[in-house]
Amino acid sequence: MKRLLFLILLCTPLLFTSCIEDNYYGSVDTYYLDVRQTDWKGVGTYGQQGYILEAAFDVGFITQDIINSGAVLVYLVDDQLGDMQLPYVLTRTVGGVKVIEVLSYQIWAGGIAFMIDDSDYRADPYTGTTTFKIVVIR
Repeated sequence: MKRLLFLILLCTPLLFTSCIEDNYYGSVDTYYLDVRQTDWKGVGTYGQQGYILEAAFDVGFITQDIINSGAVLVYLVDDQLGDMQLPYVLTRTVGGVKVIEVLSYQIWAGGIAFMIDDSDYRADPYTGTTTFKIVVIR
């Protein structure tokens, strides 16, 4: 009987603490950003270790508050394959050699940069216009 009373006294507070409701309902905003072929800039020396392509933009919707307590998700928009979340990794063959390409991003308060990094250090800009979907969760 003492054991049963002890278990009841021990478990009763757990019932009340497990029923606490979190009333946070954040908002989700979606933005689209077009990157033209001429927006890509080389960083480093082409063909040398560390070479990447970067396209950086000032955007007002990424704030310090979002960085501290929100989230930013980025997708490459492709009409045929659907939206692909970054970082995106693909393998292709160039001149009989397999090359790994990584498309990634970096954010800061007021800005975003997209980066292309190839394992052969010869990243080429995407032709035409590339559209990115940016989802901001507050």
